[in-house]
Amino acid sequence: MLNSGLTLALSLLIVVSPSIQQDNTVAGSAKTDVTTFSRADNSTPSDQAVPLCPAKFDDSLETDGIASQGDKSVTPPKPTKMVNGKFSDESRHEGWENHIHYFEVWLGFVVGAKGIPQDVCLMKSAGYGLDAEAAKAVEQSRFKPATKGGKPIAVRLTTNVSFRLR
Repeated sequence: MLNSGLTLALSLLIVVSPSIQQDNTVAGSAKTDVTTFSRADNSTPSDQAVPLCPAKFDDSLETDGIASQGDKSVTPPKPTKMVNGKFSDESRHEGWENHIHYFEVWLGFVVGAKGIPQDVCLMKSAGYGLDAEAAKAVEQSRFKPATKGGKPIAVRLTTNVSFRLR
């Protein structure tokens, strides 16, 4: 699954793994909790288009129709089409210039009942335009939906998109 040195690694085991989220408050906002590890000096306008994930997801089938991570009664979704992102020109230049050979972006998203990713949000930024490229790759991927009692349901996933220069 390599394309221009990029590996999109989606592990369904992440569905039940602990989250890497932290509570942070956006400056100038009234008690808005968000998760961000972004480095402002690396951000680009395209990176800023990827919304930050909330500090905590309060998902449940009863409240918002989205199965929470780790729900043992849910059969997890299975990827049917994985799309690889592309290096931004900025990240390729920065990587070679500063001998950085590995970038990683963490994203949260919902796989809907039709297997289409939605509500993609940023958990950990790589900067250099890669956040937007990772989000595009996830949005273009497709899944066999999660099920509960044989019926398709929406479920929230966490994944990382790794970019490697060789």
